[in-house]
Amino acid sequence: MDGVVLCEIADEVPPESPEDPTEFRFGKRRWVFKDYLVEHQEEILICIDKCQNARTRKLKFMSIRQESGSCILVLCHEQTHVRARDIEMEVGEQILPLFFKDFRGSLEFEVAQQEKEHKRPLKTYVTTKLYDALYEKHRQTINVEQERSLDLPKRFQSQLRKYQQRTVSWMLGREQQITQVPANFIVLHAIDGRSRVFKHKYCLQFYPFEEEIPKISLPPGGILADEMGLGKTVEFLAMLLMNPRPQDSFRNDYWHQRLEEFSDEVPLKRARISKKDEVFCICTKKHGKRVQCTKCHRWQHEICMTISDTSDVPHMCPSCWSELVKSGERLVESGATIIVSPNAIKMQWFEEIHKHISPSLKVLLYFGLHSTFWVSPFDLAQYDVVLTDYTILRNEIYHTTDFKSDRQMRHQQRYMRPNSPLLMVNWWRVCLDEAQMVESNTSAAAEMVRMLPAINRWAVTGTIDELPPLLEFVGRPEVCRPPDAWQTVDKAFQLNYKCEPLLELLEHSLWRTCKSKVEHELGIPPQTEVVHRLELSNVESLYYREEHLKCHEQFLAAVAKHTRHNADNSSCLASISPQLLRIILKPFLRIRQTCSVPVVFNSNVSSTDYLHPQDLLARLKSNNENECKTELRSWASSYNGLAAIYFIKNDFPQAIKYYNLLLKLANEYNEQNISQVHWLPLSTS
Repeated sequence: MDGVVLCEIADEVPPESPEDPTEFRFGKRRWVFKDYLVEHQEEILICIDKCQNARTRKLKFMSIRQESGSCILVLCHEQTHVRARDIEMEVGEQILPLFFKDFRGSLEFEVAQQEKEHKRPLKTYVTTKLYDALYEKHRQTINVEQERSLDLPKRFQSQLRKYQQRTVSWMLGREQQITQVPANFIVLHAIDGRSRVFKHKYCLQFYPFEEEIPKISLPPGGILADEMGLGKTVEFLAMLLMNPRPQDSFRNDYWHQRLEEFSDEVPLKRARISKKDEVFCICTKKHGKRVQCTKCHRWQHEICMTISDTSDVPHMCPSCWSELVKSGERLVESGATIIVSPNAIKMQWFEEIHKHISPSLKVLLYFGLHSTFWVSPFDLAQYDVVLTDYTILRNEIYHTTDFKSDRQMRHQQRYMRPNSPLLMVNWWRVCLDEAQMVESNTSAAAEMVRMLPAINRWAVTGTIDELPPLLEFVGRPEVCRPPDAWQTVDKAFQLNYKCEPLLELLEHSLWRTCKSKVEHELGIPPQTEVVHRLELSNVESLYYREEHLKCHEQFLAAVAKHTRHNADNSSCLASISPQLLRIILKPFLRIRQTCSVPVVFNSNVSSTDYLHPQDLLARLKSNNENECKTELRSWASSYNGLAAIYFIKNDFPQAIKYYNLLLKLANEYNEQNISQVHWLPLSTS
């Protein structure tokens, strides 16, 4: 059977046996409770009825046929990561203490009770409270060695502050030390004396019993989330220099040998080009200096293959590389770090590397296959740092096996479509800068970065909305799976009920330094604040008041839409998610823009340029005129509609009255062309 048997509940009553008042029916069979459950039979029967009516999946009662031929009724758990329903939580809270003699309560039930009593909305995004608690957790665990000054390489040109040294020490520990933590399981012994299971500490999830609680080896890497302006780039570069990959681990003797074997068949320098040999390249050009693949003997352009005259490595075309890797060949090992960042700051990384490291590292700017330039995995592996951006990765996702079709083409293929070389290299380190850009699990960039093979995985960001996607990227999926477990520890922290479970999960994966905590280490001189108060002109004041009223109404509408009403007639927001926070704060952004740069927001008239007082007055007049015309048209339409209704009712005097009012309105505003009167053949009799 699929699932985990939690406890034996009842035995089947043979059909020939006389009926007994203590027996009950389930699934067209008669059953009698085990002796150890007789005193709780009423409670169990209620739970059985609830599960049958709700068709529960996580917890369900079912009959199992034994080897002797008789059946027993058991409570079993289906191993699914679907979130537990409310009815399953209710049943679990009632029957687990009855079926397991060592069950002493569980956090998910306690949090559910606390949430019912809680009157304020829960924030589903990462808060300053979490950062502060995690900072204190790290401060308590810092050992004497981490407090010592780091022995930075001489080529590192910058001097780290104390808090930066602590950060780099933590990062080095995450890459160099093997950390094992026990799985979040507890052992439960069933009252039947036979069943033993593992239960997740934080959710209604059970697992088959093993002699020891499994241990989880934490992957090297983590999330560096220092506040903006504290020098995350410098910290990462210092760690990069202090922990290079050992040379013996990426010599790639295997690939050297393979390329030599292919080159023995067709010498690269002596290959002749015959007239019938056509170019089969990643571009569609037919002319240009060519180079021949040592494996398939087809020709490509030297410029497209980025082959230099000084290169002594035998050339293998992109298609052959793709076939070899797809067929199960090993990846090309590398000591390089690939850094993925937004396009706007990619060159900033390039400049920072040359600024802080001298002599500088060997850096490659990777522009992707859509630029019609191929960089072989072997060449990629020779660099120290490879820089690319999320836009390139979004295009690169279409050069993976998931997006390539194996169907036969009607016409001969004119150019090759290889797999991305980024996926053919086992990188020493991958770093996502501004990692909040891939928090969405559905984006192409997020899908591509998760596919990058790497030994050390780092997410660098100063702004975190959702932690689970980043934790999955750095190799900690067990933290946020099952989803119920993550939701439990997150709510327990937000409710200020039990904070330690969440901090224990994040202690080895997330590092955050806030300016407020290290202000004394920054060495910044005291700030001088000078306030200048500006008076708004009459026109600007009018515009501000109108915009303030609109933003006030938008804010109240957004809050009312997501308000939860409590039993005691009080109300609050159901929860505050990053998406809801952006909706609520949008009116505040608009009113702030109004204060700093007067801009007219209108569907008909809009501008993003600064408006001088005269321009602003002209825009306000134009907007007011359009609004008045709209109201007049609505007024005229109402008269028209009322007249038509009375005409249908054969109440012609009332219909004539409203038509006259409409004609009067049209005469008063005849220049606006606001009305179109129904032509009706009214009888004068």
